[in-house]
Amino acid sequence: MSQFWFRAPSIRAAMARVSARPIAGRYSGRPVVDPSLGAVTAAAVTALWSTVPGTGPASTPGEREKLVVDRDTFAASPVVTGYETRAWADLVLRAFARETNLLLPGTRFLLLGTGPVADALAGALTRIGGRLEIAGRNSIELVDLARRHGVPVRPLGEPQSIPVGIDVVVVTGSDHPPFDPGAAVAAQRPLIVVDAARPEHSGVVLPAERGATVRDLTELAGPRACFVVQAPTPDALDTATAELRALYTVLLATVGYVRAEAELAEVLTT
Repeated sequence: MSQFWFRAPSIRAAMARVSARPIAGRYSGRPVVDPSLGAVTAAAVTALWSTVPGTGPASTPGEREKLVVDRDTFAASPVVTGYETRAWADLVLRAFARETNLLLPGTRFLLLGTGPVADALAGALTRIGGRLEIAGRNSIELVDLARRHGVPVRPLGEPQSIPVGIDVVVVTGSDHPPFDPGAAVAAQRPLIVVDAARPEHSGVVLPAERGATVRDLTELAGPRACFVVQAPTPDALDTATAELRALYTVLLATVGYVRAEAELAEVLTT
C-alpha cells in the first residue's frame, strides 16, 4: 500500500557523492550517538561512517570537537523532520491495513486535526483513493489543506459529531480535542478509529480505562461500536528512519549543516 506514496532514499547513491569529498574540518572521529536514539540508529551511523574514506574511530582528548547527535539534532533539520513525518504516516497506514480488512479506495475517512501529520496522511489517503474530509480548529490550516489536497474541510465544533457515513476516523493529535466515542452517531457498522498521534501527542484516543480487545483492536464504548487501531511505537519510527538519520549524521560530520540539508533534500527528491 505505502509504495504508492512513500519510498526510502538511496543511501548508496548519496554516499557515493559524499565519499568523493574531503572531511569537514570542524569534527574529528566517528560521530557520537546519544543513547536516546536507540541501538538501531547508532548501528546505522557506525556502519555508514565506516564506508567514508579517511574516517577513523571516535576522537581522543585533545583532538577536534566530536559531533554528538541526539533527537534535538534531527528536530532542527526541516528535511529530516519532514521525512520522519512521512515515515510516521506510512507506519500508521500500514498498521491500519494490517489490523482491518477495509479497502482504502472508496472508504470514507474523517481526519481530525491539522499540521504536518495531517498533511502527510491527507496526501497519502487521497493518492490511493480514500474519500476524505478534514476537521480541525485552525481555519487557516484547514484552508491550506483543502487547497493542497482538494478535499472538503470543516471547523471542529463543540460538541464533536461524527456522521453515520464515516467509516474511519484518523486522529492526528494536533489541533483537536481528545477523541470522544460518544460523538459518533449510532449506526450498525462499527467505526474504526486510527490513532495517528505522534508519541509527544499520545493519549488523545485511548482512555486510561480501556475496553475489551478484538485481535489487536481496542473497543471503546459509545452509541456506535468503535475499534481503535493503536499508534505505531517510537521504536518502529526509529527503525524506519535509522538509515536516513545515519546519512544526515555523516553529512553533518563531512560537509557541514548547510550542505547536509541541501544534499539530503536532493536525495529525497531524486
